[in-house]
Amino acid sequence: MICKKIITNIFTLSVLTLAVQQFNAQKVVVNREVERTNDGKMLLGHQLKEQFVKEPC
Repeated sequence: MICKKIITNIFTLSVLTLAVQQFNAQKVVVNREVERTNDGKMLLGHQLKEQFVKEPC
């Protein structure tokens, strides 16, 4: 009975740990902007519509 409870707790903890890792892996950076020496500002990755309304776009 105690062994079954321990196994259940280990399984539950493992599932929660994997779920948290999966959630953290799906973070998406939005509106990333970098400054390049040759080209000036450059947008990278996912962008919102407001980003394209601003200068220099």
